[in-house]
Amino acid sequence: MNIGIIVYSETGNTLALCEQARDILTGYGQNVTLARITVNDVKLDRTLRDAPAAGQYDLVILGTPVQGFSLPVPVREYLARAEFADGVKLGVLITQYFKADWLGGKQTLKQARDAFARFHPVFYGAGIVHVRSRKRDQQINAAMRAVTNFEGKF
Repeated sequence: MNIGIIVYSETGNTLALCEQARDILTGYGQNVTLARITVNDVKLDRTLRDAPAAGQYDLVILGTPVQGFSLPVPVREYLARAEFADGVKLGVLITQYFKADWLGGKQTLKQARDAFARFHPVFYGAGIVHVRSRKRDQQINAAMRAVTNFEGKF
């Protein structure tokens, strides 16, 4: 399976989670590419600098933080422009600062799924990881199982 992990991260928390996902999936013998969505300047110019191509992946895992209780503007812009294969398999990894999913995680997931809807994706699942939680490792394991549909232990 050709897996693309497409990630947007400003603080490094989401990038670290996606790198961990890449390492886990590579360990399972999967072909994994990690590509970053970047902006010109996170404070002054949040227009896209790098928008990875995504049409060649069998499974796309979108890694995104929650910002302002929703999907970050650069990710929304990227998803509005990007072209994915029709029926693409989709997983979403979300990081959030607050320790409750209803404080932005669920809203961000809904917005990501809505943005992908035009490609009629096969939604594998999602994981929300609270970066300050003591249960972070358990959340990461559950997220990996959800977004890949692999039965292995993570």
